[in-house]
Amino acid sequence: MSRRTLGVAVLVAVLLVGGCGTPRSGALGPAPTAPTSTGAPTERPRPTSTPTPRATPTPTPTPAVTGTPPRPLAPVPTGTRHPATVTIELWYVRSGQLVPTRRTRPATVATSRLALTELAAGPTPAEAATGLTTWLPAGVEVTRITDGVATLRIPPAGDPAEQRLREAQVVWTLTQFPSVRQVRFGDGDPVGRADYTSLLPPIVVTGPTVGERVTAPRWPCR
Repeated sequence: MSRRTLGVAVLVAVLLVGGCGTPRSGALGPAPTAPTSTGAPTERPRPTSTPTPRATPTPTPTPAVTGTPPRPLAPVPTGTRHPATVTIELWYVRSGQLVPTRRTRPATVATSRLALTELAAGPTPAEAATGLTTWLPAGVEVTRITDGVATLRIPPAGDPAEQRLREAQVVWTLTQFPSVRQVRFGDGDPVGRADYTSLLPPIVVTGPTVGERVTAPRWPCR
């Protein structure tokens, strides 16, 4: 056998001996085993948390009111209010001429009837003391009002002058209302205030009326 062949054989023997020897790496230890189940779930410990205290809000100071407190709102009206009273103008007669005065009475929708009733009732004692009188008899009423014309009948007077004064009292008293512009007596033509202006005095005083109290204005002293 040659030396070369002997060397190869020795090298092969060394390699075989090295492969069958004890491994140089360490043991990995026993394999992990699954925990034995007892049938009841295992509770995990809950983490204990310490509650964080909330910050107490600082109250905002209320500003002091230095002005006048606001007035309470007035209640809103739920409907139309009608006045409790009504003031009407009455035209009486003095020395053959028309003179106005006023009356304040409880409110009514029949203002023309109220005016004629007061006109026929005559003046108050204070007014009568100044010479006022009436020529209108009681019981006169308006039968209808159409297109601004009030229709009524009045008994005839014995004297034509008194009859004219009677009609003038009615016309000037009724035409104070917006619904009446003229008056028709019976079947005659409608008449208005302009038909009786000759029965007015040179100066017509509508106020103050008889018995009304008048106060003088107070002027500041200098």
